Amino acid sequence: MTRAFNINLLERIRTELDTDLDPGNFDYCSRYNAKTGEVRTHLVSLCPQTFTSRVLDKSFSLEGGERIFTELSKKFTMEEIQSLASSLRFKILKNLMDEQKYYTVSVWEKEY
Repeated sequence: MTRAFNINLLERIRTELDTDLDPGNFDYCSRYNAKTGEVRTHLVSLCPQTFTSRVLDKSFSLEGGERIFTELSKKFTMEEIQSLASSLRFKILKNLMDEQKYYTVSVWEKEY
């Protein structure tokens, strides 16, 4: 799914910026950092390439192996979620968790 999301970014650039970009010239790379709980995702140019945007009237060049940072996902502990909510002056109404407690949807309300 993450790969499809990232390749779709290229399709959107190609379409919305009217470019001659070839999404087939890219792959994606995703790395997890256990210390920070972050997943960083990049698109990787598989070859040297230049593409032009007719909307921007500008050309862009990439070298083979050059990366484009596209996504940062972070795993938060329940303590980090509480701290973040508090620091932004929100109150947590409910944390909805899956059965294994791998994921949560945290419902917040702004404190006035």
